[in-house]
Formats: sequence, structure tokens, C-alpha cells
Amino acid sequence: MMVQPAGRLGPEQEVIVARFHPVESEGAIVFQFDARGVARRLRHSAILAALEALRPGETMRLISESDLTSLLADVRRRCGNAVTARSVEQGPDRVVVDLTRS
Repeated sequence: MMVQPAGRLGPEQEVIVARFHPVESEGAIVFQFDARGVARRLRHSAILAALEALRPGETMRLISESDLTSLLADVRRRCGNAVTARSVEQGPDRVVVDLTRS
């Protein structure tokens, strides 16, 4: 994709304008991370990297189709008490856990 000044766009090019509006919220910020779309061999490192990006008070809602016991052990080893885990849903095909940075 080529970026050109607005006055030099050709007839076959279109201008895409993106506007970002921050959302103000009274409650805690929760980011959804659906690990089911991440290749299995990359999941742990992707989830741990996402946790590192959280600011204090923010929560990542992790969704997976499999047991998260080994991942939660890795989180505990790496983050200690800086991240707390709370089970939201536990089913045969869907596991949801909230991970909150202290």
C-alpha cells in the first residue's frame, strides 16, 4: 500500500480515514483474548506477552477450548502475585478465565 498526500491521489485510489474515540468507563477495563484462534505452539508465549502489556487494574478475559492448568502455572511462576486468575466458565469445550494485573 502506498501513501500519498491527499492532493496527489489518482482516480483509482480511495482515502480511508480512521478515527479513534477513547471510551470512558466507570468499571474495570477487560480485554478479551480468544486463544482458540492462535496456533497451539504459539499460545503460551502470545498469552504471556499479552499479560505483560496489561496495566495495573486491567483484566484479560482468556478464552480457550482446553484446560489451562499448565498455562496458569506458567503465569504464577512468571508473574507471582502481580496477576490473579478467576474462573469465569468451565465447560467441556470452553474455558474462560479472567487474568487481572495488580
